[in-house]
Amino acid sequence: MQLENGEKMNFNTKKILTVAVFSTLTCVANAQPVDSDRDEIVDSRDNCPRTSVEIIVNNQGCPVLETTMMEQTLEVEVEFDTNKAEIKPEYNTTIKFFAGFMKLYPDSKAIIEGHTDSMGSVVNNLSLSKRRAMALVNELVNVYGINIARLTAAGLGELSPIRPNNTAAGRSQNRRIKAHISIEVKEKQMR
Repeated sequence: MQLENGEKMNFNTKKILTVAVFSTLTCVANAQPVDSDRDEIVDSRDNCPRTSVEIIVNNQGCPVLETTMMEQTLEVEVEFDTNKAEIKPEYNTTIKFFAGFMKLYPDSKAIIEGHTDSMGSVVNNLSLSKRRAMALVNELVNVYGINIARLTAAGLGELSPIRPNNTAAGRSQNRRIKAHISIEVKEKQMR
């Protein structure tokens, strides 16, 4: 390079460039990764940047969810006439409550058991108890819009009486439906 007064100056541009690149690399290498939410996952890998420090997180910085199954048994107070599988209108409120519970927990599933008294043959009672369970399944699906994949009907016949079958009152209480609901609950794991 020539100056105004005619003198020549030589610059070693390679050295300056090398020093600048080395200096920049040194600064980057010494920089500490940032973890804004202090969950031990650096921000560049953190897919959930606002998790609390009390919550256990996965390698992406998102909360680890613990799945637990909660089983609730509801005695659905639906009794049937002898040798019948039709649900009487007087049980509509009970069924509406049951459907509402299932809608409140959309991941819940139910096993609906139909039962009979000991009158009649074992084969007939098994068939009748299955029809009773299916009567409730059909009502939940057709009236309340519960997905049938969430419902299982089982006919147990006279195998599980809740009262002795030697009186009319006992037999009446044994002609019933019982439902078991399983609910999958997901909760954040805490440290």
